[in-house]
Parts: sequence; structure tokens; C-alpha cells
Amino acid sequence: MADRSVDWMLKRAVGSSRDGIWVIDTAGRILWANPRAGELLGRSAEELVGSSLFDLLDRTGVAQFREHLRELGERGPNLRDVECCLLRPDGGPVRLLVGESEVRDDDGALVGYVHRMIGDNQQLEMLEELTRGRAQLADAQSIARLGSWEIDYAQDAVTWSPQIFHVLGLDPETTVPNVATFFSMLHEEDRPMVEEEYAAAQGSPGEHCVDARLVRGDGSLRWVRVTGRTLEWGPDGAPLRVGGTVQDIDEVKETELQLRDAVVLNTLMQFMATAANQASTLREAMETLHGLLLAHGDWQAAVAFDVRGAELLPIRVAEHDEHTELELAAALRALHARDVVFEEDADAQHPMIAFPVSLGDRALIVAVVTARTPFERQSMLRTMAHQISAQLATVAARETAAAELAAARDHAMEASRAKSEFVATMSHEIRTPLNGVIGLNDLLLHTELDEHQRRLAEGMQGAGRALLRLINDILDFSKIEARALEFERVPFRPLEVVADVLDLFRPEAERRGNRLDATFSGAVPSVLVGDPGRFRQVLSNLVSNAVKFTSDGVVTVTVRARWVGRDVEMRVEVADTGIGMTPEQLERVFDPFQQADASTTRNYGGTGLGLAIARQLAAAFDGELGATSELGEGSTFWFTSCFSAATAEGTGPAPTPTTSTGAAAGHVLVVEDNETNQLVALGMLQALGYTADLASDGSEGARRALSGSYDAVLMDLQMPGTDGFEATRLIRAGSPADRRLPVIALTASATAGARERCAEAGMDGFLTKPLSMEGLGEELRRCIVGASAPVRLQDGRLRELAEMGEAAAPLIRRAVDNFVERAPGEVGEIGDALDRADHETLRMTAHRLKGSAANLGLVEVADTAFELEELGRHGAEGDLAPVSAPRLVEELGTALELGIAELRRHPVVAWCHARSSNGASSP
Repeated sequence: MADRSVDWMLKRAVGSSRDGIWVIDTAGRILWANPRAGELLGRSAEELVGSSLFDLLDRTGVAQFREHLRELGERGPNLRDVECCLLRPDGGPVRLLVGESEVRDDDGALVGYVHRMIGDNQQLEMLEELTRGRAQLADAQSIARLGSWEIDYAQDAVTWSPQIFHVLGLDPETTVPNVATFFSMLHEEDRPMVEEEYAAAQGSPGEHCVDARLVRGDGSLRWVRVTGRTLEWGPDGAPLRVGGTVQDIDEVKETELQLRDAVVLNTLMQFMATAANQASTLREAMETLHGLLLAHGDWQAAVAFDVRGAELLPIRVAEHDEHTELELAAALRALHARDVVFEEDADAQHPMIAFPVSLGDRALIVAVVTARTPFERQSMLRTMAHQISAQLATVAARETAAAELAAARDHAMEASRAKSEFVATMSHEIRTPLNGVIGLNDLLLHTELDEHQRRLAEGMQGAGRALLRLINDILDFSKIEARALEFERVPFRPLEVVADVLDLFRPEAERRGNRLDATFSGAVPSVLVGDPGRFRQVLSNLVSNAVKFTSDGVVTVTVRARWVGRDVEMRVEVADTGIGMTPEQLERVFDPFQQADASTTRNYGGTGLGLAIARQLAAAFDGELGATSELGEGSTFWFTSCFSAATAEGTGPAPTPTTSTGAAAGHVLVVEDNETNQLVALGMLQALGYTADLASDGSEGARRALSGSYDAVLMDLQMPGTDGFEATRLIRAGSPADRRLPVIALTASATAGARERCAEAGMDGFLTKPLSMEGLGEELRRCIVGASAPVRLQDGRLRELAEMGEAAAPLIRRAVDNFVERAPGEVGEIGDALDRADHETLRMTAHRLKGSAANLGLVEVADTAFELEELGRHGAEGDLAPVSAPRLVEELGTALELGIAELRRHPVVAWCHARSSNGASSP
């Protein structure tokens, strides 16, 4: 009863299953079916029983099922679900997943099969996705030339993906995957390495990878990359499954090896190119090459042979070089072939490469290099040999050219020396009598002469001076060619040089009916350092030409300046309304001994050297000279030149020392007897922010210096009675030992020894007249505070703002006033933030103060604020540096106080205040 109950329950369970189930015999006839099977196929279960499965298939399905029944007897049912397509009564297809299992009787005989059919669309889609994934994986592995492998130790099974068979060149139908087969295919030199990595992959976690060569089934050699790792571990820690990949990397490896060869070759060639560039002879280059090659592990010997016709003579590049007959034979082959040759047969383990070095069609040497191991890639070696040969040939060509150049240079130097001696001799011989002619004629002009005689004497004087100018031009041109022209570096006033030149040519301009005008930019410094004579020479040439080629017109000289770093670039333009030039004439006007046309010398005179010399001089000033012109409309010639500033950029007068009782900038005594010079000194001191007293002679100056409280004394040297030297000695004798009052010399004489005499008398500074405000401020700062005083104010920014013109004055004044009013409070905020360990407030306030100080040129304030900003920025990571931070705050306060003092008395700031009150012009 119990058995019948179980059978009944099983039938009910199978009958109610959501999967279709039927039983077929070995011929494919349906013996039993549950209702779900009929439902899936649009029939009743009763209709299915007794029918053949062949009746439910299309033509293709019939053929496939017939083949499947045949294979069932050989290998058994499918182990996985497979997709099948059956037909409904109306011929419509039904896609099903079919699982298959055997049915045997009590004696174990096969009587049929059970099919379980799933019609779930989701599962079908999952199967399709899995099928597509497998296909995509197979495609990806095929594209990447990569196959996967797995070893299941529990099942003692080895599986390879189809692509592994392709990589190994094996037939999957005839090859059984196993480890021994794979290892047997590895190159004998690489097999131990792969076995070692294989063992490591089984004993440790992580991925293991190795590149190796293997011999494929067709006998070809391939590089493969083998990876492996343990996929599953047993309870005892032993590996249960190991898997990985095998990838064909032959092309990649070949590219990698070629790249490595290229790197080695490029490195060698870079060293060789450097050696070739540095070597002056072929011998030097060969010695360097010898060392480079033998330092490389691939090479064991290198020899060279000198080519003498068809004969080769050994060259001893290194001390112990000895050649072999085999090397000589290889060299002869390379010489006859005039190309790279390889010798690999005589000694296969140590092959040779030989190559010639030629200059044009002539072979110079033949080099032979012996390797330590057999060659693998001849193409790389051939390239290397060709490039080394080319480098050595370059050195040989340079050596030959250098020898030829040396000979030509010696010849040219001899010719130049002879030319210089000739010019010097002729100059001396001509100038001596010419100076006599001009001098005597000048004396003659100062005697009583009638009108005719004076006209003749003046004509002779003009001709003599023209001849002197010609000789001077020729000498200058000769010196320029010989690079022997000398330049001075002395302080000078550029605008005074311009004014002198204009005064020189104004009479001639007026005689020709011309008006001579000049305009100046306010940015032109009052004092520069350079060669005023050469500057005057260039300007004089341009003004002279403009006046000479203009009648009843205008000649205008325009002078501008701009700061280039710490130097000043001057630009001078000379424009005229004269005869002008055509483009062709303008093109050749700067050539030596050339004029605009053949009639120029006849009509206007001149040698054609002036502009050539002027252009060379402008180049010597780190500038250039050019021109624009239009025939009949006039010309504009211009030149630029660079000079040093007379004082360090932005250095202002010193802050007030503690001994001062005068104004904020200091109190100065001026000892000067000349009224004009008194006005100049007092005016400059006032502009610089100093107060001053005046003494008209040395005695009064010494008395007032000893009785008053002054920060410095400006002492004129040449005065009646007690001069500046004696007055300074009196001051030194009467001053207390603990206080030295700075005394600064004022003199119109800059002769050699004047500065030394001033120092001996006890003076601390030295200024030459005419004074410049910058020079005066610098010398006061240096003498009062000391030469080591820091530069607190860089005035480049203030001057940039001032160059914007009068509209910038209120902006500068407002910026300065706001800074002076706000900055002390910000220093207080920084100190408070430090006390509270308030990192963010410290950082933000210091950052704000740094920016505003830097904008006004207060570098010391900006730098100290930056250090405090960094302390605030990193304070959250530690402490606020309790030792250094308070010191920095104290330094910041001192720097700000002194910086504000310098800022208030700076000429630009003074100009801004004056501009607001009385409309003064730009500084």
C-alpha cells in the first residue's frame, strides 16, 4: 500500500511539474508525457503518447536527432541542457531547453530516455546570453591570440580553450590536453624558467607570469606569455584548481626587442655624437668609440686599420691593441666591398662586424668589432655600423676643414695685421701735418684779415675739419672690423648729450632754413652709465644727415626710454622733411662707402661710412639702427641702445636712525658756497623727504655739524677759506668717539685720486656733480644705514604705475594711503591670530598683507608675510612654530615701519601728492 502511495505521489508530482517531461524509447517513440509537455507543444498528453519525436521536428531537426540517437549509444546523453526547436500542430516553432537522462530496467538494460523540457523565456534568454558570451570570449581570445587553461586536481582533468590549440599549433581532434605536452614544446633554454613559475603558482597566491619561447607543432619558433594562479584551495591548503592563459606575443616581443635594440643603439649614438662633437680629430673620436664599445657587455674587442691605397696598416687605438689575421681579413673584405660585412663562420661564438669610414670617395680607416655572443639581429648591427661610420666621417671632415680654416685664418690674420699697420701708419702720418694745418689756420683766423682772406681761411678750416672727420671715420671703421673699438662705462646725463648735439648742429640747421626741435619722454632717467661719447657719435651722425639733406624744413629728435629688467633701453628717432629716398636707395644706405646714389657725395659730401659705423655702434650698445623713408617726403632714422641705471633699481634713501631729531626721513646739513648748487641740493633733499640746513663755507659747516643733530652732511670740496677736506677733518676731530656723522663729498671733479683723497680726509661717501636724485638718495641710504642695509623698496612697480601718466596719480596716492592706514592693523591681527593658534586667520591676513605690500614694491614686508602665511597654512598639521613665529611678527612690524617711511618719501609718491595739489608733471 505504501509503494502504491509513493508511485501515486510521484506520478502526481511529475504530472504537475512546470517543466514538460516525457519518456521516449531508443527509437524516439514517446512512451509517456505529462500535461505540461502537451501544453508546451499545443497538444494533449494523450496525443503525444505513441507518436514519434521525429514527427515534431522540421527537416533539419530530423537529421540532427537521427545523428543524436546514433551518438547516444557511443557517448551517452547530453550532460548539459541544449536548445531544441519542436513544432506545434500548426507548424509554429517552439524553442525549448531540453535536459536528457537514461532510463534502465531492473537488470540495468537501457530501455529509453527521459527528456525534461523548459519553456521559460528568461532561462532561454540567459542561455542565449551565455552562448553569446562564450562566442565573444572565443572571438576575443582569437583576436588577442590568447587561450585559457585549467587543471582540476580533484578530477585529474586538464582543459584547454580552443585558442590554446591554435597558439600551440596543435590539432584539437588528435591532441589530449596535458601539462607534459605543453612543457615538451618549450624551448630548452626557457623550460626551467617556466617550470619554476608553474611550481610557484601552485604554492603561493597571486598571479605568476613568464615570457618564453616554444616550438609550435609546425616547427616554427614563437614567443608566448604564460600566466597562472591557483583558483581554488583545499581545506588543507593544497591547490584544488590551477588556471591561467597562454598568449602568442611573438609580434609584440619582436617589437619589444627591436625597441630595446633602438634604445641601445640610440644611447650609443648619443654618446658617439657627443664624442664626435667634442673631438677635434679622428683619432680622438676613435679612442672615445673604442672605450664606449668595450664598456658594453656585448663586445669584447675593437681594432682599426689605416687605409693606404689598397693596404691596411693597424692603428693602435688603445695601448694593448693587437689585431688578428681574422680581423685583418674581415677588414680587407669591408674595404673591397666599401660596405658593412659580417664574419660569422670562422668563429660562430664570437662573430665580427667590419665597416669602412670614408671621406667622399676615399676610405680613411676600417674598423672591426668582435662580439661576445652570436649575432641575433643583423639589421640593427648594420644600422649601428653605418651610423658610427657617418659620425667618424663627420669628425674627419671637420678635422680637414679645421686644418684648412687654420691655414686661411693665419693668412687672414697676417693680412689684417698688415692692413692695421698700414692704417695706423697712414693715420699718424696724415693726422700730424693735418693737426698743424688746422691749428695754424685757427691762429690765422684770430689775426686781422680782410674779407677775401678770411673767406679763404674759413674755407681751408672747413676742408681741414672735413678731412679730419674722414680720417676719424676710417679709423673707427677699421677698429670695428678688428673688434678693437673700446667703450667707456661712466655716468652721464643722456638729455644733456642730446642737448649738446642739437646745439652743435643748430647753427647749420638755421643756415639751411630748418627748424630743429626735440621732444622727450618723462621716463628718460636723468643719469645712465655707459659711453656718452659713442652715444653722441651715433646721434650726431643722424642729426648731421637730417640737417644736411633738408632745406627750409623741420628736423625733430624724439627721445624715449623704457626699463628692460635692471637696464634702460633708449630709443632715439631723428625725423626730417628732406629729400627722402627710394626703397632701393634705402636698402644700400647702410653699406660701407655707399651713398644713396652717385651724386650724393658730389652734392652733399661725405664718405658713406657714417651710417655703417653708427649701425655697428648701436649693435655694440645691444641695440639696432634702422630707417624709413619716402622720396620727396623725408626720412626717419632711429636707433636703440641699452645702458645701466646709475643706481640700484628701487633703492631709496635710508630710514631715519635713532639719533635723528629731524623729519621722518632725516635731517641733512648742506655745505655749499654756490647759490645754484645750494638750490639744487635743497630741492632734491626736500623731494626725497629730508629736511635740511645750509652752511655757505667750510668753517660754518664744521661748526654747525658739531653743534647740531644731523643724520648726514653733504660737503662741497672746493670752497674759499676752509675747503671741504679741512672741514671734514675738523668734524672728525671734534666728534665723540661713539658717534660718527656721515659726510658725503660733493664735487664737479671726477679725476683719478679724488675719491681716495676724500676717504683719507674722513669722508664716507662720494657724489659727482651734476647731482641725480637717485644717486643722492642711494648715497644717503648707504652712508646713514650702512652698505649692508636691506633693500626694502623696489620701485619698479611704482614707476610702472607712474608711466601711465597723470591719471594714475590719484590711484597711486589712494593705494599708498590705504596701505599705510590698514597695514599696521593687519600686523596686529597676525599677532593676535598667533596667540590664539588661529591658523586660518593667520594665513588669510598674512596672505592679504603680502599681496598689497608686493604690489607697492615693499619686498621685505611681502617676504616676511609670506613666511607667516606658510606657518598658518601648515599650522593645522602641527604647532605654529612658537619659536620662529613671534620673531617673524616682530620682524614684520619693523620692516613695515621702515618700509612705510621709504614709501612716503619716494619721488613717485611725492609726485602723486604734488600732482593732486599743483598739477606737477610726471616724474
